[in-house]
Amino acid sequence: MPIYFDATFSWSGYSYQGKVGMFIVLKKLNEYNGNNIENNFIDWSIEFEWLEDFSIKQGNTYQSLHQVKTLASTNINSYTNAIQQTLTNSNILGYHISPYFHVSSNVLNPHNIFYSYTINNINQQFCPLNEIDNLLKNEIKDFLEIHNPADYNGNCEDTHFFKLLAIIDNHVSIRHQNIQNNPPTTRIIETINFTEIINSLKTNSGQFTNERMIYEKREYLVRLVDEICQDIDSDLQDKINIFTRDVLDLNNDSFVKFSKSIFPHIKSLFDAKLTIEDFQNFLHRDNMIDVFFKIIQEIQKDGNFQEYKYLYDNEDKYLVTGISSSNGKRIAKAILENPFAVEDLFEMDCFITGSILVDSIESEAQNINEIRDEELLIPERKEEKITELKKVRMINIIEAKRILND
Repeated sequence: MPIYFDATFSWSGYSYQGKVGMFIVLKKLNEYNGNNIENNFIDWSIEFEWLEDFSIKQGNTYQSLHQVKTLASTNINSYTNAIQQTLTNSNILGYHISPYFHVSSNVLNPHNIFYSYTINNINQQFCPLNEIDNLLKNEIKDFLEIHNPADYNGNCEDTHFFKLLAIIDNHVSIRHQNIQNNPPTTRIIETINFTEIINSLKTNSGQFTNERMIYEKREYLVRLVDEICQDIDSDLQDKINIFTRDVLDLNNDSFVKFSKSIFPHIKSLFDAKLTIEDFQNFLHRDNMIDVFFKIIQEIQKDGNFQEYKYLYDNEDKYLVTGISSSNGKRIAKAILENPFAVEDLFEMDCFITGSILVDSIESEAQNINEIRDEELLIPERKEEKITELKKVRMINIIEAKRILND
């Protein structure tokens, strides 16, 4: 079962719709043969999830509407209502807007508004899920050849691909925050300006950026959740899906902090940057499946998600972790020596782990009496933070169920 709950969440960097939207933008940019491309498209933008799945606008005027469907069905009748809705929307503002319909399956007798793709030199009115990445990267490569030859010659289309998806991720995060924080009557329509996309593509980049690592880790988390959801009942699927949706709505900095906080024993830099070692260690598959998601499934009490922590409130604050080791002393020592953990986790009362059961981190790490000054980025508050962190207890899944499943 896919984890997607609503359309904006479903393409938060991972699904078909956002990539199709970016592909259409790149097609439009690559059709322009004039000079000063930034000025020519200064008032152009792409709008997601308002009038249609996505729309292309010039100023406040809609130029085209695009609905995207990833149904497995090849029967045109499965799409009839959606096609009619797109046609209706194309005239809803009192002027005609060009309508397009994008599908991932080879629909028989497609409607004339179906978008035509060229794949392997063949024109067809569908784009399989496994082809959209290549189509988008080809458009990126064509853009780089004209506007950023250094990156074109450096084979950097993959890097720019992830940069563009990071733009979408950030847009989705802002959109969801606005939905949650503002009533519909006061909300503005969020768009991504073509200029932002152009500037991103024209900026030279390295081969492996922080944005790329974060995107790949997000995509990995989606695949991991889909794998887990294949073997659990619908109620547990819903529980994991709600949690995952919240996590994927985080901006890049908060997503990194979340990843670090549920593995407080893994030493890392305090800021939002990822090292290659971080990238390999955080959200490790076995620890996520055997500990983290197992805890979420087995604890019945609802969680309270706050920025990058997943808390269970029952007078005390419980942090679900991915700690799988049974060596409490080693884990306690690692947590206290981790500058990130000292900074961000001191407010917790309890860490839920796979198998550790100790009264406090301090009692388990008896030989840890001080933390080196250079390991703390806010030295004047270090004693307070260390004191609070030392009080945190660690419990295993069995004890967590006893306490919280009442």
